[in-house]
Amino acid sequence: MSKYAIIVDTIVSNIVLSDSSLQPNWILIDGLIPQPGIGWSYVNSTFYSPPVPQPALIYSISLKDFWRRFLISERETLQNILSTGTQNQKNKLNTFRDYLNTGGNVELNDDYVITSVNLMEIAGVIGAGRATIILTP
Repeated sequence: MSKYAIIVDTIVSNIVLSDSSLQPNWILIDGLIPQPGIGWSYVNSTFYSPPVPQPALIYSISLKDFWRRFLISERETLQNILSTGTQNQKNKLNTFRDYLNTGGNVELNDDYVITSVNLMEIAGVIGAGRATIILTP
């Protein structure tokens, strides 16, 4: 018995054992290294392995993990703003914290979260370049 790859529209759709090729789309794969499998491509008499899937970026993190992305000094600065900042600063920071507390997780690709963290950098609450670090999945 020999091993054959059944090709449908340039893709290996199945692997079968047979004494002979029963159809023109059956390609002998005995002895090939690496051994082609279901999902491989077959183009111009050559087998190609499927691309390796990239890990998905995780945009949703816990609130605790979000705050851990801030340096201790940055968290302390935010806490000081709540104590000694202007009423406008306190309102903005409280609104941001309330927003984060409503969803359970923080979505790093959320427009409001992105804008708020970038504004913290512009205002000097967090260091230069830190917004990108904090918001990167």
